[in-house]
Amino acid sequence: MVVGVMAVVAQAERKMISQRTRRRSRPRRREVGKPENLRNQDAGRVQGRAKRTMIAGERAADLKPNIATFVPAVRPRFGSSQRN
Repeated sequence: MVVGVMAVVAQAERKMISQRTRRRSRPRRREVGKPENLRNQDAGRVQGRAKRTMIAGERAADLKPNIATFVPAVRPRFGSSQRN
């Protein structure tokens, strides 16, 4: 029970600190975050997209053998695909 109360208090403190930080940044019109992340957003987007594409390609390569065995088993039940 004591641990639960401490967790609730910690969560409330986190929320108050976050609100206080955001409130102080608004009048000065400052962005909240790391300056290097705010300056390099375009480069970050490009790197993020490349990373997601790489991960998707790896996942597709991992799933290809499973799909190759699954599709012939399912195709007779549902007919051929519109795409050839």
